[in-house]
Amino acid sequence: MLINQGNFILSKNGGSESRGPADISLAPFIAGKLVKAVLIQICLDIVLFIIFKNFNLPANAAQICSFGISLIVLMFILFIAKVFVIRAGTVTQYILISLSILFLRSGLFSLAIYKCNLPLFLSIIPASLGGAVVLYTGIRLLAAGKRNSGLHFNNYGDWLIASLIFYLLALRLVYIGQVGLIPEETYYWNYSRHPDWGYLDHPPMVAWLIKLGTILFGHSEIGVRAGALASWAAAAFFVYRLTADWFNRRAALVSTLLLSILPFFFGIGAIMTPDAPLTAFWAGGLFFIQRALLAEKKYGWWLSGICLGLGMLSKYTMALLGPAVLIYVLFEPHARKWLKRPEPYLALAVAGLLFAPVIYWNSQNGWVSFLFQTSRRIGESIHFSPHLLLGSILFLITPFGLYGAGQVIFSRESRLPDVMGYQERTRHFVTLMIAVPLTVFFTFSLTHQPKLNWTGPLWLAIIPGLSAILARLESRAVSRAEIIIRKGWIITVVVFTLLYGGLLNYLTPGFPGLSYPKGISDVAGWPDLGAKMAVVAEKVERESGEMPLVAGMDKYNIASELAFYNSVSGPQYTTGSHLFGFGSLMYAYWNPPESCTGKTIIMVARNEDQLQSKVIEASFGRLDSTQAVPVSLNSREIRSYYWRIGYDYHPIKEIIDIYENSFPGNLRKIPR
Repeated sequence: MLINQGNFILSKNGGSESRGPADISLAPFIAGKLVKAVLIQICLDIVLFIIFKNFNLPANAAQICSFGISLIVLMFILFIAKVFVIRAGTVTQYILISLSILFLRSGLFSLAIYKCNLPLFLSIIPASLGGAVVLYTGIRLLAAGKRNSGLHFNNYGDWLIASLIFYLLALRLVYIGQVGLIPEETYYWNYSRHPDWGYLDHPPMVAWLIKLGTILFGHSEIGVRAGALASWAAAAFFVYRLTADWFNRRAALVSTLLLSILPFFFGIGAIMTPDAPLTAFWAGGLFFIQRALLAEKKYGWWLSGICLGLGMLSKYTMALLGPAVLIYVLFEPHARKWLKRPEPYLALAVAGLLFAPVIYWNSQNGWVSFLFQTSRRIGESIHFSPHLLLGSILFLITPFGLYGAGQVIFSRESRLPDVMGYQERTRHFVTLMIAVPLTVFFTFSLTHQPKLNWTGPLWLAIIPGLSAILARLESRAVSRAEIIIRKGWIITVVVFTLLYGGLLNYLTPGFPGLSYPKGISDVAGWPDLGAKMAVVAEKVERESGEMPLVAGMDKYNIASELAFYNSVSGPQYTTGSHLFGFGSLMYAYWNPPESCTGKTIIMVARNEDQLQSKVIEASFGRLDSTQAVPVSLNSREIRSYYWRIGYDYHPIKEIIDIYENSFPGNLRKIPR
């Protein structure tokens, strides 16, 4: 659909050949030649890898070199066999396909070695086979798109879109268990070790999903992130159904591609945060609300109430759909009849019943979570930040995505579906589902800094209309503006597909000779730090006979990562910097200062100065000197952390006072 079909021309004699609009399959003669050539490439790839390894080339460099040389040989074979003719532009397309293959096969290679524990010389086999599948599919699609102008374009487009969707899904499946967890993920994993109906900064859904994932897949990255991938699949299902209801199957397929390629939606399927289940239930809520309001199906109210309740159990932002629905019902004449019917009120009751445990939890604890997300944010320093809100939107859905949102809402050419004979109803529905939450975020941005991810789920409402526009542009791009938009989306899809693959590759096996910037330590290198600090903790335990606490001297990043990436089990292994007067969110409840009295504590910080304060000196009976520990990613040093051991911790009065007067102080009232 969105990729230039290229300049591959396949036929028996190397020229163009007309075949009629049947499907994208090649003639058996051509397909046979291509299969044989790809099999030769696989064998050559494996043989070259073995040769390079025997010359002591690093494993990752060896598989990259063997892949590159075997690809060049493959192209030469296909050219000599007159399977295709190379023309201007073909080399660029071949390079793009080759890069996408490299990113996937490198992930398969590292997966086979480090997660499946296959011997090195066997690990190249799944990598080579996986790459060959993508290579074969890519060449066939490029060939089918160009070799015959009479080819049935719709069928070709469906195959191309589906191939892109499956490739992007394969990237996540291959890398989801390899890329180290970011601090937010390990912090929410700590939620799952302390099950409750609420937490200081979020409702409990993310903890439940992580708990389920780790039960199914064990203590692993994929165990933590399984819920994210499942949430993405649920969101994609509902958006597909919504788009199919409003338009057609082609537009629905495009909607799945958009949910695969736009940064926010790719991210929620790869990283486990509350945004993942929120997006799934937001998509479900949109689908069932439109069934109730536009298709006038009573069951839509019940199911939308369930989605609303479960969404609020994921993140409080879900509540913003309620005012949007109310405004639609009040201002759309055909919908006002629902004000006199029981279904909307029963749906609200269902949502309230599902959310009731969180309300009760807050009522028992000084409403700390609600206050944390409302008065605390309002009380932050004043910043005029609409530009930051706009920047976050451009990042989450790309400039062309934002332009497409404008088309869907304002352009009559967007042709939103005619539901019950009134096209404007659908336009009003989409507009309000976006405008009401966005107005809240915009108002907040006038005086405060918005978070990058806040607006992500609300853009689900524009996906169906945008998908219909793009599906139409695929077969009809007449005006200059339409041609520019189409090319812009082609570039967007290609760039982000390669960007995701390249970034995942960079974080996992890495690129030979390419170093890492120091800032990458914010999201990477944690497994190495965890392993090294576990050694220190075990040494202290052997010497003292008691397992020490490890205190991360920042908000929650270090404590959370060290809790996950260590060889010691148990929820009390790490704690936060609240022991020394700083904020550490839920760690202040999990480990109140008084509960740590007499403990030996290993303090870990990014900077040496953080371990030299007077508060620290006053909090221990004895302190060791500060030590540095270098941290590496893929055997390349990225930064040093610092640690210091304190013996016989006793919280000073100032720390206890700070704790008593903070939100976490109220959390001590929670029944345990």
